[in-house]
Amino acid sequence: MKMQSVALKQQELADSLSAAEQRHQDQLLHERELTSEQGRKRAFMVTGMAVLLVALGLWSRLRFTRRAKPAIEKEKDRSEGLLRNILPEDVVEEL
Repeated sequence: MKMQSVALKQQELADSLSAAEQRHQDQLLHERELTSEQGRKRAFMVTGMAVLLVALGLWSRLRFTRRAKPAIEKEKDRSEGLLRNILPEDVVEEL
């Protein structure tokens, strides 16, 4: 009877240790999954911010180009007028 009791206690202890080890492994796996999820979220946020910065840069460049175009056209017309006043007509046409 004592042998069975000791064997039963040893089996209970072994089962308890096995269950505790399994809980520990499950906890480690869960922590790895959380870390991986956080990494994906960070990567998504960094990528989103980068896309947003590029979009803002392109939009700013487009605004600058649209605003500068009339000023460039005005200066071009002015320089052509000056060339027409200074140079003969056939030379101006070549230019």
